[in-house]
Amino acid sequence: MSERANRVLDDITERLKQMTKEERLAWFADDSLLKLQFMKEISGTTYIARCHFDGKSDESIIDKTQRIILKMNDPSN
Repeated sequence: MSERANRVLDDITERLKQMTKEERLAWFADDSLLKLQFMKEISGTTYIARCHFDGKSDESIIDKTQRIILKMNDPSN
């Protein structure tokens, strides 16, 4: 991941830490802001992946993000 992407994710994580669960759910539910959107062009086709989260999950966004990053960095994957 690029240095810029890491800074953006760190900033988002810090802002989310300050929010209540209800505020975080509202933040992710606001489709107009497109906060978590990843775009990649492959062979002239642009792919866009947007993230959403289950409000009934026992795992917080911070826990989920850390789990994903650790999994990405795991050489056995």
